[in-house]
Amino acid sequence: MKFIECVQGTEEWFASRCGKITASCFADAISRCQKKSGARSVGDPTAVAERYAADLAIERVSGRPHGEPPKAWVLERGHEMEAAARMLYEARTRSFVTEAGICVTDDGLFGYSTDGLVDDDGRFIPAQSGCAPPGRRAMLRLAPKTVGRPQGL
Repeated sequence: MKFIECVQGTEEWFASRCGKITASCFADAISRCQKKSGARSVGDPTAVAERYAADLAIERVSGRPHGEPPKAWVLERGHEMEAAARMLYEARTRSFVTEAGICVTDDGLFGYSTDGLVDDDGRFIPAQSGCAPPGRRAMLRLAPKTVGRPQGL
């Protein structure tokens, strides 16, 4: 694993994610058809998975981010609440949090934007700690080991 220190949302951060399957899009990458639809059979990749694969292929060939960054109220809410979540975590655990950019696998195929690292041993703060909307928090409690759950965790 390699850590690339950069501020989330900057050009450097987008360049670091370029061509990598990211945790936030993991569910898209592995999504499969649940029922027959047109030419797609059960178990075939969904249109979303194929579009994501095509975007990644373009990024890997060009070496540049492709398309517009995703915009969603959940993402905006998470970004707005991250600083408060870090402070709350520090107060509760008496550990200092260092903001971090992106963690990538050694082969460069996968990446994960962490909200922060704790202490010098590199322990992660869980993704969007305390920033998930109520429905997502309930889903994570109900299905903690589900493959492809939000954020690809």
